[in-house]
Amino acid sequence: MESKPKMQYRFLGGSGLKVSVIGYGNWLNSNKPENQKLTTDAIKLALDHGINFFDTAEAYGHGEAERQMGVSLKEINHPREDLVISTKIFWGQPGGKPNRVGLSMKRVNEGLRASL
Repeated sequence: MESKPKMQYRFLGGSGLKVSVIGYGNWLNSNKPENQKLTTDAIKLALDHGINFFDTAEAYGHGEAERQMGVSLKEINHPREDLVISTKIFWGQPGGKPNRVGLSMKRVNEGLRASL
């Protein structure tokens, strides 16, 4: 039986973090609520192959991708300390609310808190 190759890891800059050379991004598969099972299955497969770096953004599916990733990781029950998860904070949704757009410290902190 042929064994699968082991995942390789590299340091992320000078941070001391080791991340898999292949990362998982959930932009395309996680933008609709009905894709939750697909997201969970894909994340489980990524973890099974040694991927520890996961990328998302608050703009993916207007927050749906971040929500699905959180639900999937909770369901899979993989130790959070073994993962490196990145997100991207965007300008926000304009709509007459002055502090909901832009990249002020308030907006960035709220976006990061919401992603957790």
